[in-house]
Amino acid sequence: MNAYEQVAGMDDVYRLSPNGVELAADEMRPLIERIASRFPRGTFTFYGVIGKFLRGEWTCWVRKSPDGKIETLMASAAYPDMNGDGIFQIMFVVGGDKSSILESLRNLEIVAKEAGIKKVEFLGREGWLPDMRKMGYDISHRMFIKEL
Repeated sequence: MNAYEQVAGMDDVYRLSPNGVELAADEMRPLIERIASRFPRGTFTFYGVIGKFLRGEWTCWVRKSPDGKIETLMASAAYPDMNGDGIFQIMFVVGGDKSSILESLRNLEIVAKEAGIKKVEFLGREGWLPDMRKMGYDISHRMFIKEL
């Protein structure tokens, strides 16, 4: 796989190989640090996320802006559910404006469906609920957080 593997039919979406992750790590740092700041302490760290990409635990996806810079960073993992059907879990999507993020989610849905995946799941803030409902998502869980 090339460092940046273009996703068929999607001009600006790329899957990064581990080599691509190493090459783009510095450019991705601000986006990873932004997502890390939105989750409880320690859930995501720069080195933790990069490590998951390098070990193949998560797949790294990027959407590039017209000037070729990474504007949206996405992480996913695929695994079977109890019935053996594939689940595509989006760990996070960060960067870009709302329309860019929604388009990135649509792109990941296409990739997942083409891979035979039956379900997509991810955590999102409540403000995304109207858009997610329009895209056909249901709410399954809520995350409760308490600082001690």
